[in-house]
Amino acid sequence: MPRPKKHVYKLRENAALGSRAARLARQPPAASPSPSPASLASPASLASPSSQFRKSLLEKEFKQYYYQVSLNRKVGTTPKEMREEIMSTFYYCTSSDDKPQHSMCAKGPDSWCFYNRAIARGVEPESHKKMRVYFRLDKDQLELVKSVYDRLTTNDLMSRCLQGLTQNRNEHLHSRIWKICHKHRNVYRRSVDFATATAVCNYNVGYMESNITHLLGIEYTHAMDKYLKHKDETMDAPIKRKMRKVRIRKELEYAAGAF
Repeated sequence: MPRPKKHVYKLRENAALGSRAARLARQPPAASPSPSPASLASPASLASPSSQFRKSLLEKEFKQYYYQVSLNRKVGTTPKEMREEIMSTFYYCTSSDDKPQHSMCAKGPDSWCFYNRAIARGVEPESHKKMRVYFRLDKDQLELVKSVYDRLTTNDLMSRCLQGLTQNRNEHLHSRIWKICHKHRNVYRRSVDFATATAVCNYNVGYMESNITHLLGIEYTHAMDKYLKHKDETMDAPIKRKMRKVRIRKELEYAAGAF
């Protein structure tokens, strides 16, 4: 099979927007909202990379895709708008009845922010303690949490996320190559080149068009045709499985008293 002169490997959006965020969050210092008031840790445990609190930060902030949802909402805008959208999650989750912080949250009667939504509808907002994501953090803990947000919302990082493309293209490409040519086995350079060209062609034009049988002009059997069509239809399934379920994503976009 002739090798293409130039491999074009443009990945779909949302493939791994949160990967860089997760790596940055694992670097000290680190902190982020805890999963529940009952599981709060002390300020000393916040600074500990191996603490249970630190683990809960990633589970709450990135597993539930708050960071990614904010990025997706502001794709194609400006770094400033994207940063404000992300920071609104911090101020929203750390607001209290004594100190509401919803100036960055969406406005209007259909806003995802229960506070701004209630004000727009002319009713009394409910207590912040009824929020699904409500964190009773001390001042020093809030500073540690905010430091993570600041590191994840730099102009340089926001500028690279404006198009909504993956921030980890190499790993995505490598995973496809390794499925054809396993990395734990020693192989010749020719095998690696062939696996690379095959992986790129499969991604760019699909299994049906890039199959060597098709290139040689040989007609597919019924079983082969069915198999290749199935491969094309499920090619992005690994990415889709990493995303939250549609129900959860819709709930994050809009839910009464939640975010």
